[in-house]
Amino acid sequence: MTAYHFVGWDGGLWFGGPPFEGTPQGCGAAVGLFGVDIFFVISGVVIPMALGGKTPGSFVTARIVRLFPAYWFAVLAGAAIYRILGYTGPSLGDVLVNLTMMQSAAGVGDVFASQWTLWAELRFYLIAAGLCAVGMTSGRLVALAALWAPAAALCDRTGSSLVSELLVAPYSPLFAGGLAIYGLAKWGLKASSFWLVLAENAAFAAAWTGPARARALASGTGGAVELNSTQVTLCVVACFATVLFGALARLPRRWESALTVAAKPTYCLYLIHLPLGLLIISWTSPHLNPTTVISLAFLSSAAIATAMYRLIERPGSTLLRRALSEKSRSCVSTSAA
Repeated sequence: MTAYHFVGWDGGLWFGGPPFEGTPQGCGAAVGLFGVDIFFVISGVVIPMALGGKTPGSFVTARIVRLFPAYWFAVLAGAAIYRILGYTGPSLGDVLVNLTMMQSAAGVGDVFASQWTLWAELRFYLIAAGLCAVGMTSGRLVALAALWAPAAALCDRTGSSLVSELLVAPYSPLFAGGLAIYGLAKWGLKASSFWLVLAENAAFAAAWTGPARARALASGTGGAVELNSTQVTLCVVACFATVLFGALARLPRRWESALTVAAKPTYCLYLIHLPLGLLIISWTSPHLNPTTVISLAFLSSAAIATAMYRLIERPGSTLLRRALSEKSRSCVSTSAA
């Protein structure tokens, strides 16, 4: 996704358009847009893991603690970067609404373009909280994963816009496919129902989600990259196959440890790379060649993301968890009295 934004995206980071637009490098990086699809499938795998032993309330609290501290910092940093560069940027009211992570529900624009994925995640969390409330069993997980995408597609086709929005159309097959992969990882490869549901959601994603992503890719690259239906299908299948391999593969312990450490700042990297990339590219592109500028943007984003994780996300999550726990205890004490 970072490669897509820095190299292939025609979204305003580069004056006069991205320097590698239409080249093999630019086209290859642009396909990184499908990193979002992989992210949604992964979310479908890992969120059921987070449901174990939790009530809907404790699950929601855990998600708030996980997401918001780094997100608040990134929104404020993004708004500040617009001001530093002399852009109009979002209004104060828009920034405040963005801090809720629900700006899409209010029809308010995102401070930075990649935020839209978090609105999809929040709607998935609502569905996951419902699964948590009734209790997650193999049968219920199969039913949810099997019915979710068809229901979302039907609501989308018939104009039931509110329900369609709540069901995360047209991205529901990605989350539901992730649920199927989780089922295979938990209940074993012989759980044929999960294989069938995975195949169903891959088909829905190829026919419904994929074309929407292809249109976004063509729009985001100024028409430089346009995928046909076969290429879209291959990209979608590759997304599911990548996550399936990651969920089922048994790697050496040292590899797993290294990957775990490397993955910790990725949420911060997702949040900060776009506003920071805008700053780095705007400052350095008039003076340095594009390859050097892109390298600086990558390295700076990785370094700042690591610092964010250590200085903002980790301590901020601890403080927020403590504050929410104290508030919960206070409410319980008040109601008991």
